[in-house]
Amino acid sequence: MKNRSVSEAVVHLTWRSIIFFILFMITGNSLKSQEYFNVRAGFEGGTLARETNYDVLVEEDGYITMGFFTDDDSYDYYFGLLKLDSEGYPVFTKNFLHDTLLHYKIGPSQGSLIRLNSSEYFNIGHRSKYDSINQVFNSSAVLLKFDNEFNIISQHIYGDEFPPIDTNFLFQNLILTPQLEFVVTGYISIPGTGTRSLLWKLDMEGNVIWKRYFQDGPNNNGIRVIQTTDGGFALSCFKWVTQARTSHNYLIKTDSEGNQQWRKYIGGMWADGRLYITLAPDNTIFGAYHYSDSLTPGYDSFNRFAVIKFDLAGNRLFEKFYGTSKKWFQVTSSTIDSHGNLVATAIEPLGSRPFLGSMFKVDLLGDLLWYRQYRKLDGDRSGDALRGVCPTTDGGYVAVGNLYPQIPDVGSQDVWVIKVDSMGCINFDDCWVGEKELPLPHNETAMLRVHPNPAKDKIQLNFGPDELHLLKTLRLYDSYGQLRQTVQLEPGGSEADISGLPPGLYVGKVIIEGRHRASVKVLVQ
Repeated sequence: MKNRSVSEAVVHLTWRSIIFFILFMITGNSLKSQEYFNVRAGFEGGTLARETNYDVLVEEDGYITMGFFTDDDSYDYYFGLLKLDSEGYPVFTKNFLHDTLLHYKIGPSQGSLIRLNSSEYFNIGHRSKYDSINQVFNSSAVLLKFDNEFNIISQHIYGDEFPPIDTNFLFQNLILTPQLEFVVTGYISIPGTGTRSLLWKLDMEGNVIWKRYFQDGPNNNGIRVIQTTDGGFALSCFKWVTQARTSHNYLIKTDSEGNQQWRKYIGGMWADGRLYITLAPDNTIFGAYHYSDSLTPGYDSFNRFAVIKFDLAGNRLFEKFYGTSKKWFQVTSSTIDSHGNLVATAIEPLGSRPFLGSMFKVDLLGDLLWYRQYRKLDGDRSGDALRGVCPTTDGGYVAVGNLYPQIPDVGSQDVWVIKVDSMGCINFDDCWVGEKELPLPHNETAMLRVHPNPAKDKIQLNFGPDELHLLKTLRLYDSYGQLRQTVQLEPGGSEADISGLPPGLYVGKVIIEGRHRASVKVLVQ
């Protein structure tokens, strides 16, 4: 096995304590007013439909996700839309099951569904058309415009107009500039030359203003584009070598016309994952990806979570890595919230499960604030995947992905949407930090209080009268979900010694008679 070590960045604990304290005060006052849900839904494309979603849009009255699906085993792709209200209940679905829309894959990444105003929406993707002579699919890029009922107003197709029709186009990510122009990225594939990352600017009617292409090696794809405060753009590009099973990222900064100003290479030697960049409030380029620590001879990549930040001049401000390497762990998207925190979704294996969903939250300094795992299905061989995330107006986050049921779970591949609070909790007292929690009972312990909080050496836990005489266990987990301390509380006892814990924000879980009874957040100074 090939290995490579990476040094971890260290930040002074004083600043870490201040950040955790601010986070604690914000979440402590706001969590109860936030909405929570964990729902399985779909486009209603049929019982055998296999649905795929990467994007969710926050509306004033709920959430919209648009993706693509197959309606049977024919592998004919269509696309559809699902709208949920603010509590997670489906209120509207629509399928675009038309022969003229065959093999459309719409909504390829987080943020691509854009609302211009109350009556106009846009989205991108690509259309595949089968060439019966050469027996191959040719792809054209697509820009779609919808009204407020999601009827298609117009569609623009970008591809070869005259034979030979052998060049493939794919749109991956779309942004709307303050000048009301679109900038889109993706790739173009030309026979004999491989694939090149594309960066195009379009007007509101879909007309091309300019086109730019970038390449490093045979296979390239433009993953995410952002507009920077100097009027230019930053583009994250992904490159790979099929035979060696290796992959890497490079970051390009352009001027307002898409001309390259600088290029930076990111990551290691093996099979790094796609870089998802955002624009941070401090006018820096802030992104997340999975770093490949090793690659086995059988091409199994062992990966972990990584964040990286550049200023607009191309200086690398930091690159940090978290957690232990996991086989085929993947980062799938990232977003920035109003406080400048980066939140990323990921897919990771767990035991016999092929994968489950997870989310990471890091601050402007790149320090991890929390890490959570999520699931909806019960079967040990079922899969839960999160692929897109967006901040919500109440300070929480909504994430979207798909569910892959296996017996005893029933049904087909469906849409999965979760709404969590600012701490990543799936409900007020449910933060999964490494093990599945049982539902909270309705008793005094469910309203467990801890004081002092923040604390330095000791904490007092106030139990209800029914639990005070029982043997209790307090487990304290750090922001990454690692168990840091276990405290046994004898019957009648309520004091826990936490003097051995480093400063930070912890989730405490109280176990009584082998069952999880309550959770509480504890800030250690």
